[in-house]
Amino acid sequence: MPCIALERTTDETGTIHHHPTATELTLVRYQYPHDSDTWLYIGDDSRSHGLDITLESARRLVNVLEQYVAVAEEG
Repeated sequence: MPCIALERTTDETGTIHHHPTATELTLVRYQYPHDSDTWLYIGDDSRSHGLDITLESARRLVNVLEQYVAVAEEG
């Protein structure tokens, strides 16, 4: 899924810089054998920049994101 993410870089003096960067997020639904939980992976495939969350956690995340978007659109 294409998106814009905030990338952080550090220059030679140690100053941290932030800038928007186009990236591709991977969304994967999976289930372990003999486990009833469904999991979702959301990340950039680096495993250090991703989340593995339960389906129920994803539902809660969607609800909160919808609220944030609604507030942002109201101005």
